[in-house]
Amino acid sequence: MTKNKGITFIISDLGSGGSQKVLVSLLEHFSKNNHISLITFSNTETDFYEIPSNVKRIELNATGESANAFIGICANLKRVLCLRRAIKNTKNTYIVSFIGPTNCLTVLACFGLGIRVVISERNDPARQSYGWFWDLARKKLYRFASVITANSKAAIKTLSYYVPNHKLDFIPNGLAFPSENIFSSAASPNKSILCVARFHDQKAHDILIKAFAQIHNDNSDWHLTLIGEGSLESELKSLVQRLDIVDYVDFKGTLHTLENEYKNHPIFVLPSRYEGTPNALLESMSYGCAPIISSTCEGGLEFVSDGQSGLVFEVDNIDELALKIKSLIKNTELRQELGETAKKSVSKINSDHIFSKWENTIFGELA
Repeated sequence: MTKNKGITFIISDLGSGGSQKVLVSLLEHFSKNNHISLITFSNTETDFYEIPSNVKRIELNATGESANAFIGICANLKRVLCLRRAIKNTKNTYIVSFIGPTNCLTVLACFGLGIRVVISERNDPARQSYGWFWDLARKKLYRFASVITANSKAAIKTLSYYVPNHKLDFIPNGLAFPSENIFSSAASPNKSILCVARFHDQKAHDILIKAFAQIHNDNSDWHLTLIGEGSLESELKSLVQRLDIVDYVDFKGTLHTLENEYKNHPIFVLPSRYEGTPNALLESMSYGCAPIISSTCEGGLEFVSDGQSGLVFEVDNIDELALKIKSLIKNTELRQELGETAKKSVSKINSDHIFSKWENTIFGELA
């Protein structure tokens, strides 16, 4: 490993998202042997994750919505200047930025500084829009970064339309596999279906809730557990009330530790409409505890093969998802078989291997 080099990581906030989780894992890894700084636009009040004590944190306090386009442009110019000043103050020659808008601001802030800029897309830009301004900024600015990483092959394909191929690098999310042998939860007496995701239209909780409602009458001893938070929470709770399944759907909020949830739920569902690399899906597979039901979103299909490492249903198809859930409820042996195969299918993306890929990407020759 390359040692004693200065890296500055940049992200809008340290909320509970998957991107933040990946970034914090990189901070923990690289801070062991390198001088690390972290720049965030938000302050610690919005933090969900903790960072290593030896990481220098710089808070720009530059978040918030703008009243109109003109004010928004002025606010972003101010963010670029503040970010450039902070980057120069860290005196680091390697920059790693996460998520679309922050990536664009970072590229602008680093013009002319002679430093290596690695930016990371966490979803397919063809599916995830931050509005016309940021979509255009991606297409115009990303090519000026030293390297653009993405955690799905679909995202790499989209980026290739406006970024030179030699600058694109596919780095999937890494997994820290359980150090002990975990018992299979496929036969667990806890009859509950698990979904871990923020409450956003992308994650399609509405599809899962409606599918669960379909199978509820014939399986009234089963529950649905939803772990996460987000802007659609009240809307989803209203849906649960309308479907008369309030007593059978548990909203558990956001949890710092998910190991017990993966251990104690015999079925895991990823109903997303699109994904980069879904952390919760891979974590559940790594435990080999519960079988996976995934939608046909790109991120899920890269790891879940229908009938082998899990079951697959068409995006937004409520009836098909209901049938897949019912088939696993009725077949304990199938749950155990799919859970074990799932664990084997993700063994190639262990954290050590992924950290090595990040090292090679970050510490390339200065552009």
